[in-house]
Amino acid sequence: MPSSLRSLLYVLRYLKGTPLHPQWLSDRYHKNSQRALDEIEKSLIINIGSGDSKFKDMALRGNHLVQMDYPATNLQYLNKPDVYADASRLPLRQGCADVVLLLEVIEHLSDPDKALAEAYHSLKAGGKLYISAPFLYPIHDAPHDYRRYTIYGLRTVLAKHGFSINQELMHGNSLVTSMQLFNLSLLELARDSSRTSVLLGLVTGLLVYVPCIAVNLMAAPFVSLRLNSAGCFGYFVIAQRN
Repeated sequence: MPSSLRSLLYVLRYLKGTPLHPQWLSDRYHKNSQRALDEIEKSLIINIGSGDSKFKDMALRGNHLVQMDYPATNLQYLNKPDVYADASRLPLRQGCADVVLLLEVIEHLSDPDKALAEAYHSLKAGGKLYISAPFLYPIHDAPHDYRRYTIYGLRTVLAKHGFSINQELMHGNSLVTSMQLFNLSLLELARDSSRTSVLLGLVTGLLVYVPCIAVNLMAAPFVSLRLNSAGCFGYFVIAQRN
């Protein structure tokens, strides 16, 4: 990747979590859901598919966090895990963990059934699985993006592996989702332009940035609407080993 584009992506990292970031709409739902992690204390936490996630503040509550990721897919991330492993063959003894995190990971697993079975066996009785998955969201981290889940699909696959569900959260509604997808389509245009010419990519990126921010501001009043929408970014579920 050209150094100029790397610099642009680096700047965007600092804007993450603010309305100045093109993915602010979807990111704020994830941030809101992950507040549930603040309740975890004095636990062994296994974060499967850690990527660039940090969660360093978890250690302040007496937790021990193990960041775990797959070698081939971790290459694109700046943060390196504590342990390299395959989600379908976890190097963990049975019943050792209090918490397992599978956040925006299950769609990237070639065998999610094996991964959920491994997560179940790694958890203590009563241990919790925190899982999130996209529904309406573009292909990402290709070619390792294999599926999308409805909430009914998540319920079914979790029950199949012995989990009971404690909490469900829907990320977004049809209106906000459509506006975020518009922003993502503009980013896609800038990305594809950069493959033709670095200069064209930078110019296109700057041109689409302004409408992205405008969309964020227009969508802001609708973010907190509690709608039973058919369209959303995805779901966040807290499940428990029986």
